Amino acid sequence: MKRAWLLISMGLIFCGLVFSNAILAEGKWSRKADLPVAMGFHSINEVNGKIYVIGGTDKFWFQDPKPFSTVYEYNPKTNIWSNKADMLTPRAWHRSTVIDGKIYVIGGVEKKSVFSNAVEVYDPITDSWEIKTDIPIEKSEFAIGQVNGKIYVIGGHNIPPPAFSTVEEYDPRTDKWAVKSNMPIARTFITGCVADNKIYVFGGSCDNLGLESFSTVEIYDPVTDTWKIGADMPEPRAVLTSCAIDKMIYVMGGTDGSGRVYPTVDIYDTENDEWIKDSDMPVARVSATNYPVIDGKIYVIGGVSSNLSFLSDVWEYKPENLQFAVSSKGKLSTTWGELRK
Repeated sequence: MKRAWLLISMGLIFCGLVFSNAILAEGKWSRKADLPVAMGFHSINEVNGKIYVIGGTDKFWFQDPKPFSTVYEYNPKTNIWSNKADMLTPRAWHRSTVIDGKIYVIGGVEKKSVFSNAVEVYDPITDSWEIKTDIPIEKSEFAIGQVNGKIYVIGGHNIPPPAFSTVEEYDPRTDKWAVKSNMPIARTFITGCVADNKIYVFGGSCDNLGLESFSTVEIYDPVTDTWKIGADMPEPRAVLTSCAIDKMIYVMGGTDGSGRVYPTVDIYDTENDEWIKDSDMPVARVSATNYPVIDGKIYVIGGVSSNLSFLSDVWEYKPENLQFAVSSKGKLSTTWGELRK
């Protein structure tokens, strides 16, 4: 069954820069050493100042891909990549997060139409893997967040098409899963990011066909197990990426139901529930669910471009001078809405 990123081929094959009347936040993009191989639908995490790229694939779902088990370590100080111990279960479209210096990899797709419920943990110090208790339902393309030493898996999908609204909590200390309050709107192809111990879930699609993308923002508080709504993204997008610097969340790239691929970088101000327009990425892409941040710099690594090419490029972005918040105006696909007074 076709997925959101397949629709890229049905739409535009090139996406130019997205402009608006808002003054841009300024920042600097710098090209770094490429990944050893081109890939997409991988996961990326930072541990002790180094970046780990795990799994992924170089083929689309409808091409019967063979997901990778590879782990690549990148050292930003030396700008060098190295190989590490392979993941035990090859997969793509999975998610991962870090607790106590270890990377927990959850779910994904092991091969065409075969979804995974595997949970494995990687220790960068020993360069070794360990199997943990499976997630109750196999799934991919969900949001993930770590708050107070527990992992939260939100939304996603498998087969049949409808997206999940479920929230599952994993406690690494007990190696057990628990069910929490559902997300208000069932979605997949989403990204989630943690700020102030709350999980912010952005965009996505209602099913794995990707015929409609959302600009929805929903905020989960694990302490109270409750949800609330945030200001919509300026443009609806799915298969997008996010990361947080202090109380600002950078939401990057993605695609919409028309097949358009975005280079857009939007900044969500969690304190004021407002959006800021930032400088576009050098190359439009759909990519992993989260980008790592080291010393206030964001690292954009691999993905799939607007012409359906798998990417090996690596970019370092240093944000500067945030200016002029903007509010979204409904779920519009091409306009920013109005400048806030």
